[in-house]
Amino acid sequence: MRVADLNLGVWPQWFRPSASDDPPRSQMCGFVFDKIDTSQPLPLNVESFLAAGDSPVIASFGSAASLHATDRYLAVASACERLSRRCLLIAPSADVVAPSPNVLVVASAPYARVFPAASVIVHHGGFGTCAEALRAGKPSLVTPFAFDQFDTAARVQDLGLGHWFTGEAKNVEQITAALDSTLRDASLAAAAHDAAMKIAATQDGADRAAELIETL
Repeated sequence: MRVADLNLGVWPQWFRPSASDDPPRSQMCGFVFDKIDTSQPLPLNVESFLAAGDSPVIASFGSAASLHATDRYLAVASACERLSRRCLLIAPSADVVAPSPNVLVVASAPYARVFPAASVIVHHGGFGTCAEALRAGKPSLVTPFAFDQFDTAARVQDLGLGHWFTGEAKNVEQITAALDSTLRDASLAAAAHDAAMKIAATQDGADRAAELIETL
């Protein structure tokens, strides 16, 4: 879209710097988020689970993976069991995992409300999910399967905000090792916390985008 009067990049400069082959009238406005709505309580089972123990691993592979992520949820649940970690799995297709005192499976949950309670967020590298993980200040274990998700995974890893899992997503041994490494790496947690501070200190991307459009 090089002929457009304005191209908006919905990410900050520190996440994806300007490139020499960007369209000539490109502007970066920062991540675009929904407002965090605390007027409605979380579902009681989610709120109770989050308050009942250590910070859980949270896994969600997005709507695009709804038909492809069954094995991923099973693998994450098995990995958490091996690591004696609690986990929250978010997706309709996660219902293949049997719930237990240490595993909660829900069809949906507001990322902005539950991600801050996580220890690590396992996701597919969808851009919105990645941005919410960064806003929450939590490290990611990214398991991409299509589209721009590989680019997102590479940027997360290069910035020290998490790990790009390049193994077989349904391989329990491999995902266990990767999750354990991510949980143990204090530098990832520190970098993710710093990213959250940057996001909180800057203007919301939607507001900045509106200003740029009005200026145009």
